[in-house]
Amino acid sequence: MKTIFKKIKNNTFTLAIDVIDTKLNHQLKPPENLKNENKIIEWVNSRQLIKNIWPDLILSYNKYGAPQTQKEAISISHTKKYVSVIVSEKKASIDIEKIQSKILKISPKFMNDMELIKFSSEINATICWCAKECM
Repeated sequence: MKTIFKKIKNNTFTLAIDVIDTKLNHQLKPPENLKNENKIIEWVNSRQLIKNIWPDLILSYNKYGAPQTQKEAISISHTKKYVSVIVSEKKASIDIEKIQSKILKISPKFMNDMELIKFSSEINATICWCAKECM
């Protein structure tokens, strides 16, 4: 796995972003409920990234299935080509998305009328989507 940003670190968080490797050789066992091959690839790549950057980090899952650690906050996101993980001393969340025209078709489902006017471009609508996903 070739890491794009192996670590972006400040006093409170560390962020890692990597290109998804569809042929990643691993010994990780994905959850049994994951059946879609693309979701399995995303899951394996995100867990391998965590293992590479934070080898001592122990992941568990809360009652909603979200990843968690004992001490730090963690958030994982993936899109078709990339996987990202943020580990933070404080609450943190990350969402990455490819900018696509279809965001404008679905934007009325997640934006109010004022937001639809303000965030009318593909880039701004995607930023709005990601911000709301993080919340």
